Amino acid sequence: MSSTKKLSADKYSAMPFFRFSLRHNLQHLALYLVIAVLLMVLPTMIIIDDLNDRIMRNYDLNYVEVVASDIIITAGLGVLVSGIIALLSGMSTVSYVNSKTSVGCFHSFPLKREVILGCEALTRVICFAGTMIFGYTVPYMIMLALLPEDGVAAGSKDYWLLALSSVFVFLTVYSLMLFSAGLTGNAVTRLLIAGLIVCLPVALYVLIVALACMGSPRLYDGYYLNETILSKIFLPIRGYYGIYELLEDGNIGKLLTTLIDTAFYTAGAVLLQKYRKSEHSGTSIIWKPVFVIVKLAVVVVCALFGSWFFTAAMGMNETMSLFFGAVIGGVISFIVSNCILYRSSHAMFRGLKSFGITMAAIFVFIVAVPMNAFGLV
Repeated sequence: MSSTKKLSADKYSAMPFFRFSLRHNLQHLALYLVIAVLLMVLPTMIIIDDLNDRIMRNYDLNYVEVVASDIIITAGLGVLVSGIIALLSGMSTVSYVNSKTSVGCFHSFPLKREVILGCEALTRVICFAGTMIFGYTVPYMIMLALLPEDGVAAGSKDYWLLALSSVFVFLTVYSLMLFSAGLTGNAVTRLLIAGLIVCLPVALYVLIVALACMGSPRLYDGYYLNETILSKIFLPIRGYYGIYELLEDGNIGKLLTTLIDTAFYTAGAVLLQKYRKSEHSGTSIIWKPVFVIVKLAVVVVCALFGSWFFTAAMGMNETMSLFFGAVIGGVISFIVSNCILYRSSHAMFRGLKSFGITMAAIFVFIVAVPMNAFGLV
């Protein structure tokens, strides 16, 4: 009886699937290592050659400061590499959901969906960790061997702080891509939705502020668009200032706030994968409410951008350009969104009723805010 229970427990263990996933995805590690060589190791050799040449030609050069500042370039490239790896990992993780045949096969395994997701994600994390260890250690050892040791030592702290920052960048971008994968049914839309999740809220906020400032000269857009506010709603800015504060003051607080985003996106990804319907795989967005929200959000942002562009940038008549720009931006974004989301040019005019209601609301906003017809701003 005990042997039967043990066999059953082993049969449904996640370890065999994890080992299979790890072996199956070793080509990702090879790809990431190639990227690290091209974007970290080779640039390091070029930097070393240039530094040695400058030191030889100018004996009065403060080589300690020069070496300390220039080796940071390699560390900065490592942050870029971590972002690239996160995007590639996010595109390939649970890629089986892009096909109805594959998703049916994977969901037939005697494992919970969240366990399958965890195994797939963990293999990418291991590949990332191996790549970053290689990508930061090898250039550092080369610099120690070929550059003045005191110069390398002077820049070591910032070098390894940037290495730490690359981990935060990877976790944030990768979790965002996993969350996007839970909303979409194909790889291309996954990348687009991830971009929209990050950019649409800040774009909407900036456009509302810009149009409100048109309606009232008392409003100062610099107050509402300062770096403190933007860093709270725009993740890339928060990450940038988090890395900057870490290097300048050793303050990791702002960078740690990105872990909140990571936790939110990861939890969302697990829940979405757990409850997604297998038959919707291969479609652009598998959740109908999200489909409608994304399409109309794009229309709103593009319509407001059209109003601002034709009024502020083109210098046209304010009343005419506000409505004309909204119509142009709204119609073009509506048609393009339909073609992309439905993956057919025949669907370019689907959802005209909701589009009409959205445009009517935008016109009311234009009358109330940029034109300030009711004295609200």
